[in-house]
Amino acid sequence: MAKGTLLIDVMGYPHLCRECGAMQNWVWAVEARALGRDGMVEAVATDQELPVEIARGVLTAAGRPVAAALLGQRHERGHGFNPNICGRCKHQESWYSLESVVIEGAHRPRIILASAPHPVAQWRELMDALRDGAGYWYVGR
Repeated sequence: MAKGTLLIDVMGYPHLCRECGAMQNWVWAVEARALGRDGMVEAVATDQELPVEIARGVLTAAGRPVAAALLGQRHERGHGFNPNICGRCKHQESWYSLESVVIEGAHRPRIILASAPHPVAQWRELMDALRDGAGYWYVGR
């Protein structure tokens, strides 16, 4: 791993598209393994732009550009959004659909879709925003 990077995992959870019925793993969180903290993991839900940007970067670096391309832009008003786009019909469900996936994913064994080194500076930016009350959804364990 290059200096100034840490290993980030992109977490997935199975979801059935409400439009076409296709099953795919939705990206619901990005997770950094906090070394030296007795197995503690920092994780943030992917319902805001910065964690989605990190997830796209990790997926691309891990050789999963198609999965990265299925993380769309914000189209919803309000606090959070669902970036996941159906690979078959291109439907993008609401944040409320992602909310249920985040809750399920956080309480089940974790499914790692991709892992790759990522710049520490961007992860620190995310953790600082989390501590400053920027509205990020912490799902660490």
